[in-house]
Amino acid sequence: MFLATLDSQKAFDVVHHMILMEKLFYELPADIWRVLYINELPEELERRGLGLNIGLEYCGSPLCADDIVLLTTDETEIQAMLNIAYKFSCQHRYNIHPEKSTLIKTERIKTCKQQHPITLGEKPIKEDQQTTHLGIIRASKNETKLNIQEHISVARRTLYTLIPVGLNGQEGLNPITAYKIYQAYVLPRLLYGLEVLSLNATQMSDLKQFHLKTLRCFQSLPIGHLVQQFICY
Repeated sequence: MFLATLDSQKAFDVVHHMILMEKLFYELPADIWRVLYINELPEELERRGLGLNIGLEYCGSPLCADDIVLLTTDETEIQAMLNIAYKFSCQHRYNIHPEKSTLIKTERIKTCKQQHPITLGEKPIKEDQQTTHLGIIRASKNETKLNIQEHISVARRTLYTLIPVGLNGQEGLNPITAYKIYQAYVLPRLLYGLEVLSLNATQMSDLKQFHLKTLRCFQSLPIGHLVQQFICY
């Protein structure tokens, strides 16, 4: 599979505001003026039948705000999608960030001989083993493993920043209060976006180990002891 992430450069600063207001005025009632500036791009790709489908559902260009992903299994098709995306950016007067836009290929495709360099505009698009899109690492291999390692690392750093407020076990806050803070600030960073990945038993165990170790710390228990059970609402 080819996966290309495109990110607009300084989206609000460079967007053509007259075009934006025109889209808002003609496409939506005044009381619900909320539409993405690039909504027409995935609609155009879908009309042309470019990108992946799951059954009858089109999923070739999912987007969030100015971040869009192009998905296809065909080299010619990914080039066509990039051409349309680049032309659209020129017509609507916004820039695609050259450093934050990346092309990833699966290992199977990488073994196939590429006929021509894949370009974004006049320049070859940057190719890499992995990139981050909306906080989730997308990689040609070991994608889930990389995400689990990164999420645990982020959660651990977040936990360390909260030590001064009392999340430090024996001399800190009582366990229930500590857990409520942990639940509000650390757990969301640990689990963010993992619902889109297929986790195996080992990866689930890694998450569980971090979680239980943290609970033992809050209760001033040695790591080898069982966690006392308590419920936080």
